[in-house]
Amino acid sequence: MQIKADLSVTDKKRIERIIKTNGFKSVYEFAKAVVMVFIKANDPREDEILAENLKEIFTQQVDTKIKHNQQ
Repeated sequence: MQIKADLSVTDKKRIERIIKTNGFKSVYEFAKAVVMVFIKANDPREDEILAENLKEIFTQQVDTKIKHNQQ
């Protein structure tokens, strides 16, 4: 599965800083970690312990509108 996102220049720089300061080896590794935490927040297994507000954190700033490129 591939997931693509258009990010602002500011958000791209923030992610690059997060990758460097937290020891991720690549954007792919970072994105995979974020997606896995999102899955666990929204569909946790019984053996997964999560912060109670994790789902809220992940959904408060998300724009869920799908934007289609018009060509």
